[in-house]
Amino acid sequence: MNTVKSLLNQLCGTTEDVRRDIESQLKKHFIDPFYVSRSKSLPENDIMKVDARIVSDAFEAVTNGMYDEDILNELENLSDSSFFSNWKYLTESLYYLYAENFTKADEAFRKIEEDSIPHLTAPVFYRIISRDKISSISGLSDSEKIFINNIIKDSISVKSSLDQIETNLKTGHEDRFTDNITLLLSDLYVKDQNLSKKLASWGLRQISLNDMSPSMLLENLKLIFGESETYRLTAVSFREEDPELSLIFFSKSALIQLRNNSIDSNYTEAFIDILADLIIEIEKEKADEAELQADDEMTDQISNILTVLEREIQLHYPDILAGRTIREKASDRSDDKEIDCIKTEVEKTISIQPSAKNTDNKNPASSHIKKSEKSGSPVQLELFF
Repeated sequence: MNTVKSLLNQLCGTTEDVRRDIESQLKKHFIDPFYVSRSKSLPENDIMKVDARIVSDAFEAVTNGMYDEDILNELENLSDSSFFSNWKYLTESLYYLYAENFTKADEAFRKIEEDSIPHLTAPVFYRIISRDKISSISGLSDSEKIFINNIIKDSISVKSSLDQIETNLKTGHEDRFTDNITLLLSDLYVKDQNLSKKLASWGLRQISLNDMSPSMLLENLKLIFGESETYRLTAVSFREEDPELSLIFFSKSALIQLRNNSIDSNYTEAFIDILADLIIEIEKEKADEAELQADDEMTDQISNILTVLEREIQLHYPDILAGRTIREKASDRSDDKEIDCIKTEVEKTISIQPSAKNTDNKNPASSHIKKSEKSGSPVQLELFF
């Protein structure tokens, strides 16, 4: 890395021709975009450092199963002449690989220069998208063969389970749906917690769309994710469909964490801001639908849970509310960038990888879940390792 650091230092203040020569020398070394994005050898506004940050953020998001539309849009807009363009194509090919859109994955991968570091993954990459058993194929190490076969085997197993779960939804077998999704979640949680949370969120939304009772699935989710995280997942899942129910579950999640002393003041304030947003949204909806009869039971539940939560906050962090209620706090809360970041993390939307059927979708930052109307029809679900 000393040679790389020396070359990076030479980039500053050079002419365009000299910069191209230095970049040619840098390409002979294994350069991780993550390293360059945090290198002190380049100023923050240097184009190589800016591009490195975009690629490393996108690569991390894709390989961790996270969905960030802004990051993936930035990746798509990265210039083909960028020093890290090969890493861009690798990241896009992985994105489409996870979506099992093998045509798009192949198109992106073929843009990678053959003498580049990312192209070293070609043997493994092409065997995975071929979906063939490879025990008899030469040119791969034993560990590479085991790795590829495990990916293919796990994908087939998960797809089979998902097919059964969707069949349970279509036929209205509520108990079987709950049992089968719980079994799959238990298996996925050990391998990939992010993936299991996506599936749990999808399952909760389907219960809401199909007028099923969530009580049994919630009890099962508590055994897998724990009580406070289950309530947070439920709150996020119901955020758009039922803001009142979402408010109750966000409150329960915060309450449990406060009682367990597992939440700091910043996260507590973030929860309060989320609840404040929901209160404003609920009150606006009620004002717009004044002719509809109010749900007194739900209103009482919200008032009760907020009162209990306010008392708990007062015990742990008295300065946050300073004797006021969450409703009062909502009316005059101040902007705080740190709190806003935590708030985004707490109420982060959990998404599902896109179906391979979306072959005409050019942008890799397209929606990961196709929302259905409240017609009772199940959402198409595609999950992959």
